[in-house]
Amino acid sequence: MSDDTPPDAARAESGGIYYGWVIVVLSFVVVLASYGLLFSYAVFAPSFAEALSLDAAAVSAPFSVCVATYAILGLVTGRMTDRWGPRPVILGGAVLLAAGYVVLSQATALWHLFLGMSVLVGIGMSTPYIPTSATIVRWFVAKRGLALAWVSMGSGLSIVAMPPAALELMEWLGWRGALVAMGLFLGGAMALAALGIRRDPGQSLAAAGHAALPPDEVSWTLQEARRTAAFWVMCAVYFLSWGVMFFPYAQLVAVGVDLGFERADGVGLLSAVGLAGLAGRPAIGWISDKAGIKAAMYTMLAAQALAFFCFSQWQSLPMLYVAAVLFGMGASAGVTIYPAVVGGIFGRAHVGTIAGFAFAFTCSAGSLGVFGAGWLRDHTGSYGLAFWCGAAANLAAIGFAIMLRPPRKA
Repeated sequence: MSDDTPPDAARAESGGIYYGWVIVVLSFVVVLASYGLLFSYAVFAPSFAEALSLDAAAVSAPFSVCVATYAILGLVTGRMTDRWGPRPVILGGAVLLAAGYVVLSQATALWHLFLGMSVLVGIGMSTPYIPTSATIVRWFVAKRGLALAWVSMGSGLSIVAMPPAALELMEWLGWRGALVAMGLFLGGAMALAALGIRRDPGQSLAAAGHAALPPDEVSWTLQEARRTAAFWVMCAVYFLSWGVMFFPYAQLVAVGVDLGFERADGVGLLSAVGLAGLAGRPAIGWISDKAGIKAAMYTMLAAQALAFFCFSQWQSLPMLYVAAVLFGMGASAGVTIYPAVVGGIFGRAHVGTIAGFAFAFTCSAGSLGVFGAGWLRDHTGSYGLAFWCGAAANLAAIGFAIMLRPPRKA
């Protein structure tokens, strides 16, 4: 019996609705609030640069370290989620995210940006993605791709809604007041949603004699998974793809300003990325459930490669919007199907630990991409070469995806 077709005991707790879908809604809120804070940094970056007299590489550096911090700490939060459940992990992250934005609001030196963004926000951001994804994988089987897509849409909506909201708040409260308001409101929303999230259906169904995992499912421990070629091929795919994925999120506003457009135009490009992600996430979830996980991987990597190529060639605002849509669909797809890739290859019993370990290795490359793009811009005068590197990395990732084969356990 799959988790998304539970017995009556599972439905009774939520008025006849499978509680897994309640988990989906609450996880959506957690992802929306947390990634809204992460992606809004790009809106405040020009203000940091002006107020603190910093160049592009310096302003990008705290965001780069933030990405590395929350990626590496996936090692910890994935294991904590498997052991204690997602609720306490996400609650702690909400407090840290709110505190990080309050610190950013008081910044008068570069090290304040590192403290607020790299340390506090970085640690806080290690708690939404892996814990919620691992939880969804535990609650769903047949509709896993769809459920993950709905949760992942929270990050897409955050890009659409939060940067414009940050810009509007800056008009009312100034950039420092806007940082405080966003930190407290979104951190609070994340904490409230976390209160209703449970680890898996086994906790509520144990009394009725139902297991959390099907008895015939083969699951791998982290130690077993690391001894397979499939694990490292999977890591190579995401290392290359995620290594270049984060810099448009952090610097797309600056890209527009460099090309002579207003900051609001750059925010519009960032919102276009988010809107495209809203369409791309359910689409890739459907492809994953119907055509298989490898078809979904090829689709998302090809979309990202094409987007980076278009960014490197086009300089008119309408065409940049086209590139932003392609990027949003590809990047959102990669994030959406990652937990399904891990769960499909290595099973669900240790999915948080395995996904967290691989995430620490692969997503930390994104910090190099963000800083590297800023460095290339400072030394070449544009982001063109950085976009070329992004296209090449995703094409290489397609090659590794072709080689990916699920391992067999004796």
